[in-house]
Amino acid sequence: MDPITLDTSVALASPQQAVLSPQQAIARASEVAALIADAIKQRGWSLTIEGREYVRVEGWQLLATMLGCTPYVTQVWREERDDGYVYVSRCEIRRLSDGQAVASGEGLCASGETLRKRDGSIIARWHDEYAVRAMAQTRAVGRAMRNAYGGIIAMAGYAPTPAEEMVEEVVADWSQSNFADNATRRHRSP
Repeated sequence: MDPITLDTSVALASPQQAVLSPQQAIARASEVAALIADAIKQRGWSLTIEGREYVRVEGWQLLATMLGCTPYVTQVWREERDDGYVYVSRCEIRRLSDGQAVASGEGLCASGETLRKRDGSIIARWHDEYAVRAMAQTRAVGRAMRNAYGGIIAMAGYAPTPAEEMVEEVVADWSQSNFADNATRRHRSP
């Protein structure tokens, strides 16, 4: 794989720039979309769910970096529920140049989430509390990224929802050790 060279001239806007005209904004967004589409494809950072390609959080993070921003988790907290617990997380997308928040989002992960195996049986998705907390943060990052850059991801030919936000049924060969890379995911209504 070729390394990606970051070109800050493709940033859509910075604090020092005047507001772009609609034509300039579309041209810049199109250029960024082409670059991120190539990077996501080269690195396998998308999942096919019901025939649509969804970008994993790594692809969204690279897009933010290309545009001079980074995700910053501002809060994570645990809430008790009748059926277990949930972690909720808040994330902001901040400009690297001045730390200004340009978008935000929240994510939630429940301890009782399940997966459906190929044979139809249902298993617990999470066995460790740290994994529930980490996924809440991942989902918050994904939602904040979607709020900031969903249009660019759509221009790149991907669904504008982060893969981690999809409620999915997972059909996998459970004998393989790397479940995330070997699974076939299909959307399932909540």
